[in-house]
Amino acid sequence: HQDITGNSCLHHAAHGGHEKVAEFLLRNGAEPNCMNVNHNTPLFVAIGGKHVDMVNVLLCNGADVMLRNQAGNTALHWASEVGAVDITKLLLNHGSSVNLKGKSNQTALHWACSSGNTKLIMLLIENGAELNSKSQNGTTPLHWACSKG
Repeated sequence: HQDITGNSCLHHAAHGGHEKVAEFLLRNGAEPNCMNVNHNTPLFVAIGGKHVDMVNVLLCNGADVMLRNQAGNTALHWASEVGAVDITKLLLNHGSSVNLKGKSNQTALHWACSSGNTKLIMLLIENGAELNSKSQNGTTPLHWACSKG
């Protein structure tokens, strides 16, 4: 069952960081990759709230790290945009592609540079992020870092 915005009970549990509720729902048939009207899965919602334990529960129960939301971004892009280092580690350990490009050809490193989180930037670089990857308008992660100060 979904509400008018397409959020399932699992989306709501992910939003609140309620791991036990999520585990119950998943054991009883909840779909870990269901999308709301913005094509955000419960994984995206948990990342937005920086709920590390919830992200882990979802990943261990089949959440797909390669799905894209309506903006064309993956969970790794979103985790990088919100500056979630521990979640980014989990996503990388579960098969996220560090150099996958979003709708406007930006990578997770572009988003990390935009957030200014040096720990996150280093994590992505250590995992093979391309430093000279260009977005749709020709900007590199360095351009994004410089524009954010």
